[in-house]
Amino acid sequence: MRVLVTGCCGFIGYHVCKGLLESRVIEGQPQYKVLGVDCSTGLDYQRVSRYSDPTEQTLRWDRLELLKGASGEFDYLDLDLTASYPDVYHLFKNWSPEALIHLAAVPTPRGFPPEVYLTNNVIAHLNVLKAASTFVSTRQIPIVYASSCAVYGENLCASPDNYRMPLSAYGVSKVINEYFAYTHALEMGMRLTGLRLFNVYGPWDRSMSAISLFARALLEGKPITLYVPYSLGRDGSKNSNPASWFAEDPDEFIRDYVFIYDVVRAFLWCLEHPPASFGHSLRNVGTGVRTKVADLPWLLAKALGISYQKVKVEKEKGPGGEPTWIVARPDSCSWGMDIQSSQRWVPKVGLEEGIGRFAAWFKGYYRLFNTEG
Repeated sequence: MRVLVTGCCGFIGYHVCKGLLESRVIEGQPQYKVLGVDCSTGLDYQRVSRYSDPTEQTLRWDRLELLKGASGEFDYLDLDLTASYPDVYHLFKNWSPEALIHLAAVPTPRGFPPEVYLTNNVIAHLNVLKAASTFVSTRQIPIVYASSCAVYGENLCASPDNYRMPLSAYGVSKVINEYFAYTHALEMGMRLTGLRLFNVYGPWDRSMSAISLFARALLEGKPITLYVPYSLGRDGSKNSNPASWFAEDPDEFIRDYVFIYDVVRAFLWCLEHPPASFGHSLRNVGTGVRTKVADLPWLLAKALGISYQKVKVEKEKGPGGEPTWIVARPDSCSWGMDIQSSQRWVPKVGLEEGIGRFAAWFKGYYRLFNTEG
């Protein structure tokens, strides 16, 4: 099966491509042939965002080099999905994919002006859907795309039938993408699945993710900056206590962390179990487990072999557009065949195990990067 993966140099895109390439061999041939698409001349993170790190671009190309050197059939195309629809059209016409995993997007919910999300998330999404719907050969292929828990806003029991207002332009862009996917499925007879990803972490994580920033500060012996929530209550008043509605600590950010290998399993499951006919479905990819962000430095210190006495924490007021808490409803984090089936998707990697696997990778990569730099 020929699978087109957009955003292949990103954190999730790299792992999805790797998962496809490492899938089972059928009759001596790899199950999947992968064409990865990404853009080397696209978004200039350091120019348009306050939250940038020069190691991010290095990470992207290191991931790509690993994919090029991996066993299996992998090709790479450098293409800006936002710049020219005809180029996207010819991509589908010439390669005629049998499945599509669409991941290309600005991955962070803060730091960019709204037009960046409109261009890189919504316009790219529309170009891909339009091109896929143009050809009979690709109109009925399974399409799995990345949505986000950011569509839920503040929510401790988030499920696909439980919407709240997004708190960021990033979240708004993901809601728009879901509606465009839904209308394309109905109007063009397409088969689409959107995965609402919660806080994904693991080896090769983005350099500006909270877990990466915490780990780097620990290894450098620097203070870790922990943000303190600053939210609006149900009545719209400032400094009210929204988390108290769920008997949670209002001074703590609460998240649902899901390990990257479980996320890859979710994408592959949806690829192999598409809707039987045209339609659009949404699924949560989370764990339903509530984790205080303030607990992460201590878990990371343990995994990195750093004494708790050396952990330094400084608190600052959190940025706007960040929900105080966002956690999946537990029963929405298991889906698939009937309840007794072994073919259901459920998260398998717990937070402590996942942090340990991330720390093992981070120590090696971080030291290599700084030795060479």
